[in-house]
Amino acid sequence: MNYRLLYLISILIFFSACQSPQEEYVCTPCNLECDQLSFAKAGDCPHCNMKLIKKSELESLQNLVLNQVKIENGKGAFLIDGGYHQGRQIIVHY
Repeated sequence: MNYRLLYLISILIFFSACQSPQEEYVCTPCNLECDQLSFAKAGDCPHCNMKLIKKSELESLQNLVLNQVKIENGKGAFLIDGGYHQGRQIIVHY
């Protein structure tokens, strides 16, 4: 009897461990209270109607560093880092 109970418990633990984790979706940052909410599926935020994105995507967006570029009146060009492609540069004309 104890072996059956142990077998049943081990099967339940196995199946619960095999379930894939649910992805969380969050509101595209809009500086409203809904930025703190999370949702179970993609779509639009019911509060501000912004697109919901995966929480993991938001975390990677928050790690981006903006280039500090001073643009003056007139025209010219400047180089910026290549974003996701490290070691590359992009020339921007204005």
